[in-house]
Amino acid sequence: MKHIKKLSSKLLLALGVIILSAIVWQVIVSKRVINDAKRIHQGQSVEQVHELFKSGKLKTFSAVLHQPFSKITINGVSAQIFKGDEYAVYVSDYFRRYVKVTINEDELIIDSLKSFDANPVIFIFTPKDPELISCTHSEFFPAGSYGIFGLKGDNTLISCEGYLNINTDIPYININQKGGSLSFYVTGLDSMLRIEDVQIKAHIENSVFSLKDEISNHANVDIQLQESIINFLTINNESALGTLKLTGSYWKNNPHYINDGISNPSGINHSGQADSLIIRLTGNPERQEQLFLRGLSGRFEDINVSDNIRIVRE
Repeated sequence: MKHIKKLSSKLLLALGVIILSAIVWQVIVSKRVINDAKRIHQGQSVEQVHELFKSGKLKTFSAVLHQPFSKITINGVSAQIFKGDEYAVYVSDYFRRYVKVTINEDELIIDSLKSFDANPVIFIFTPKDPELISCTHSEFFPAGSYGIFGLKGDNTLISCEGYLNINTDIPYININQKGGSLSFYVTGLDSMLRIEDVQIKAHIENSVFSLKDEISNHANVDIQLQESIINFLTINNESALGTLKLTGSYWKNNPHYINDGISNPSGINHSGQADSLIIRLTGNPERQEQLFLRGLSGRFEDINVSDNIRIVRE
């Protein structure tokens, strides 16, 4: 009996040591992950971020690929894409088992093998603007989070499907969005960054589209809607707005239409005058819709909407 009690005590002690060791290891891992995230977040330029990876200062990321590619396809994994001086892909060591990275001819393909909430776990560097950046994320919450920094974008199509948030500083933005919702933020790693001219062209199908431009000095926006809606479209008030064109079918048929109503009021927000304001929309014949113009007018205006769409100026 005493022998059994002593054995039980030893087993309990061993179990306690294992649990304590696991807790200590988890704390160490969490600290490393947090420290690396801070270092990356503190990067004020693409060059600074790339140097962190190449220098080995990041303890929780490893390179998995150095091979040319001209197309990028990302399925279900949050990622950051940067202009670099080489082709390189870095993956978080603690989520690598959930991610598959392959090359098919000239296409870099990144697939999620399991649903997980981590942001971001992939960093991609390319010396040339890719022809295509395709991002797919099926979950509404949390939506996929992506960054595209340092590229030019004039020969790049950004193809999106599902529920995504994208931050970028590229001056030429060409977007196709299908299904779900897309929140697109024109912003930079450096809070002082300004872009002289931003050109945005978007085709939005069966989706909710949101756009916030924080850093342009001049902007042109052309959005084609196909049974889709604008949640908010905000151009910073320091930007001179050239042409803002909004055309297509304006329908609120998406169940995930959400607006915080404060920092990003619904509708089109710009306290100024566009050179040309063109709005040609047809609505759902079964319901009345409203489109808010907050502070925006046009030197030239061509506004032609169906009877079931009401333009509200504020």
